[in-house]
Amino acid sequence: MACSTATREEAPDKARPINRILLVETSAADLSSLCQRLASQRLHVEVEENSKNTCRLLSEASYDLVVAGPRLDQLSPAFLDASTDCQQSEMQMLFSAIGPLHEARNSRDFLARLVSAAALVMDSPQIFALFCDWATGEPDFASLSAHPACPANLPDSLRACLGRVAGSENVAGIAGDGGHRASEMDRHLWMVPVTHDSHLQALLGVLSRPQAESPAAARLQMLRLLAGIAGPFLGVLCGMQTLRRKSEDLEAVVQIKSHFLSNLCHEFRSRLGAVQGYSRRVIDGRAGVISDLQQDHLTVVLRNTNKLLDLVSHSVPFVAEQELRVGSFDLHVIWHGAVKRARRRISEKSSRIEEQISAEPFRVIGDKDKLAAVLDMLLASALQCAGNDGEVTAQFLRGANGDVTVRLFATGEGLPPELVDRLFEHHDALASGTPDPGRPRVAGLSLVHDLIWLHGGRISATSNPGEGTVFTFTLPPAPPVTEAEA
Repeated sequence: MACSTATREEAPDKARPINRILLVETSAADLSSLCQRLASQRLHVEVEENSKNTCRLLSEASYDLVVAGPRLDQLSPAFLDASTDCQQSEMQMLFSAIGPLHEARNSRDFLARLVSAAALVMDSPQIFALFCDWATGEPDFASLSAHPACPANLPDSLRACLGRVAGSENVAGIAGDGGHRASEMDRHLWMVPVTHDSHLQALLGVLSRPQAESPAAARLQMLRLLAGIAGPFLGVLCGMQTLRRKSEDLEAVVQIKSHFLSNLCHEFRSRLGAVQGYSRRVIDGRAGVISDLQQDHLTVVLRNTNKLLDLVSHSVPFVAEQELRVGSFDLHVIWHGAVKRARRRISEKSSRIEEQISAEPFRVIGDKDKLAAVLDMLLASALQCAGNDGEVTAQFLRGANGDVTVRLFATGEGLPPELVDRLFEHHDALASGTPDPGRPRVAGLSLVHDLIWLHGGRISATSNPGEGTVFTFTLPPAPPVTEAEA
């Protein structure tokens, strides 16, 4: 007989009668008379004689109830009285039983609490539950949680019904006692699928002996309502556990990368220190006389070695330790704030700030506060270079790959070459020496360099005597804006 194609999930507050049933026969028997009796109750019934196909049917179709056992022909259709509804007292019992579910620490704890709640609702201790694979619907016997009153050979009974091998040593609440009689396997298993988002999450069941009375329809409806309430709880809890595992894995990867970066910096410092030391010895003539051309070349080598050593000693550790509050935003927003703050500082001077910036959005990905600090420091340095009568011109440009370039051009005499070369280094050499009254003094911009590098960008400064100074930095592009963000 065909089963109903109605949707899986029902509203928890509607006690709809049970009418979609899957019978799983675990021994050869003629169920035709039983099917006729059940069909007369206007029930949609499907019989599965191959227990290994049960998991597939559970994952592909929707059933209110799964009944499995060795002699299903002994069942009576009276247990599925369609006119039975849940009474107010029973609903109150249900709501009192689901209270502890939200306190579950993890999915296994949730399953144990669900078993306790079902035992209260069914007024029977023969309650069990187990997870099912999210994709295939196959039961996970390692997750089986059962009330202590359940028999120790419950996994064997489930194996007979669902066609899977299981052991009892990992079953919560069951003592491993092999002294049970074989007749204890002759039980009916009444299972309610626990679904969420159209996926089978678990099976919630109750045991009964074939010769005993079957569970009342009202009790089974209560079990269905409990399963309907538990489904979303369980789905969210499993999703949270997955996110927690991914977070822990990501944290472990970050730790590995941090250790690797620390070791890499140590190795670079050691090698660059050797290059620096030997270059100085050669330049100082301690390894013999060298020509002027050789000294010039070695001076270039030493200068670049110093820059690399400064980068490895200061910038790399800084970037590795920083945390970013990343978001997508338009660079116009923080630029306008930087300009307002700068104009308040130069209100008594004649310096001017001109903008050559189009109205199109210049979206970037980064930490808004850190990039705002970058613009503040760079704009202050550009105004120092321009002097009291100078001008700073700002440009926003977009590259061929969508990257954003900010250029600040300050008029004036410009900076001396030795200062430009060391502008982004991490030491106080810029503040030493006697200042030249005819030249602007600019504070070191090592922090600006590190913050730009932290965002995956590049920064540079160029200056020629009498031609002014240009500060330029480039940031990677932001991904395209979706319709929801727009």
